[in-house]
Amino acid sequence: MTLENMIEKIQKGEDLKNELYERTENFLSLQIKSFNEYAFAKGVERDELLSSAWIGMERAIKTYDASSGFKFLTWAGVCIKSQLMHELKQSGRNFVSLDEFVDDGQELCRYETTPDPQAEEDFLLAENELDSGITGKMLKRLEKSQWEIINLCFIKGVSLKGAAKEMGISMSRAKTLRLTALRSLRNMM
Repeated sequence: MTLENMIEKIQKGEDLKNELYERTENFLSLQIKSFNEYAFAKGVERDELLSSAWIGMERAIKTYDASSGFKFLTWAGVCIKSQLMHELKQSGRNFVSLDEFVDDGQELCRYETTPDPQAEEDFLLAENELDSGITGKMLKRLEKSQWEIINLCFIKGVSLKGAAKEMGISMSRAKTLRLTALRSLRNMM
């Protein structure tokens, strides 16, 4: 029996919720997974998230319309995430997208301005290694385009927008390139 058929029977009054729970337990865990870090920061336990996910699942069961053409799990995912966000907002923390731009020039996204606890240690290590020439050797191990974006943004002081224009690539590609270059450098340390 497909989930869609099972939901149709549940909507008609049959008691199949235990079977539904067993079949969707992993799905619920995956939905909760992306909220674990936020919940932990707010002191919300995993069990509370699971309860909220089930409230979202109940809403999905009640409002699912098979004639919409969507699979049940697609609709359930929307309802569950909505309920989880509602639960976490109720506990006092606002959600913001890390991909949201923080300035009008659209050069910086929130993820680029979010503090990295490892960054200060990495910076001090890199500063010490610069004196010994190790950083130069690490830069030479980068791909040409990665080296170019690092050179433009951090050595020449060109903005990300300016670097993208000079390299003839999109702003999105420049951000991705800079991020992968920085990760590569961090992994080399």
